[in-house]
Amino acid sequence: MINLSDDLTLHRQVRIGVILLSQTQLTEQQLDFALDLQRRHGGVMGECLVSLGYVTTQQVSDALMKQRQLTKLFCTSGE
Repeated sequence: MINLSDDLTLHRQVRIGVILLSQTQLTEQQLDFALDLQRRHGGVMGECLVSLGYVTTQQVSDALMKQRQLTKLFCTSGE
């Protein structure tokens, strides 16, 4: 399982699926399925997860806020 700091180091932005995994709002199997679906059909991960019924729009919104906070923290600490 990828943790938040590893994902931030690898991608310079923590991916929303990893945030939801870390908050136990999503299982690895659900994320794998959603990633496969996204690869085949495109789209935004948050919308994909909501359309599958795995998370709510509020959970995606909260995860996006967390993503912005972590990205800002990473950029600030890297200066």
